[in-house]
Amino acid sequence: MNQCSGAGGRGCACPFHVRLRERHRGYARARRAKRLDEEMQTAATCPRRQGSSTCGGRIRVDVVEFGKTKLTCERCERRTRGICRDCPARVYGQVGKAIRCARCARVATREAVRASEARHHDERIEKSRAYYRDNEEVRRRRNEYKRAWRKANPEKVRAQKKRYVDRHAANPNSRYNRYHKKYRTRYREQKRELERDRLQAVAAPRTARPCTRCGKSTRWRPVHKGHAGKPWTVCTKCLHPCERKTRLRNRRRALARAKAWLDSIPDPSRIRRPPTAAVRGPGWERTCITPGCDTVLTHRKKKCTKCRQRDAQAANQTLAHQRGRGRRTDLEGAVA
Repeated sequence: MNQCSGAGGRGCACPFHVRLRERHRGYARARRAKRLDEEMQTAATCPRRQGSSTCGGRIRVDVVEFGKTKLTCERCERRTRGICRDCPARVYGQVGKAIRCARCARVATREAVRASEARHHDERIEKSRAYYRDNEEVRRRRNEYKRAWRKANPEKVRAQKKRYVDRHAANPNSRYNRYHKKYRTRYREQKRELERDRLQAVAAPRTARPCTRCGKSTRWRPVHKGHAGKPWTVCTKCLHPCERKTRLRNRRRALARAKAWLDSIPDPSRIRRPPTAAVRGPGWERTCITPGCDTVLTHRKKKCTKCRQRDAQAANQTLAHQRGRGRRTDLEGAVA
């Protein structure tokens, strides 16, 4: 027989204190049951404590012997018998404490996580942004990973951009449209300068044609580079007086418009340009932005195919040791 240590409580294994603890548990259980019955008299749902909240089950009123009424919670009744709350299967865990089977427990956990995310969405987003904003090392590490992932997955990045544009392009007040409107306003003069240079580069060289009447040169010259107009087919001397007068008047007006347009062009040194503006050659061609690569590009590409493939291969090697980290393997095969 175990001897009493004199301290009592949980640390003592003598028969007296064991029976005393069992008796105290019975008293406490009876008090909780009595208090629960009193609360159920005026409650709409079951007030029994269930974790951090209450049971919330529907209370059923049964008439027993001698016309007395008995209040019973359907959920608590199923838990006592070891039946899942949501299906007829047995509970996963100890009978009397577990409330769901393994399958329903996974579904309920996911629903609780979704509800928690919806309830605390703004608060958690703000905490996440503050964590990213206030930690320089975290920003550096995340940005390096993002750059490597984008290089390794160009198809996914392209699809993501397309989904983003399709979702926000129709809304004039979206951040997508507001950003591009602000960008166009900021670099408007730089875009006009590029367009003037393009017209000057792609304009076909035009020379004065011989007169169709006398065979001499028409002595035609363009008013301005890029806006030359159509060359003359008849020289000024062979024109009738009325035609000559009309041509000279139109020529003076064209020169005045060209002069006004040239005067409106701002000083090139004061034009605001993007920090990473593309450098173009004399024929308006663009080359790959990779240092040392002279491949001529077309359309809106910034890097040639070989440089992109080389960057993707290097990014895959960088991300190889990080693939699979953080993957949830315990939820595979679970019902969504």
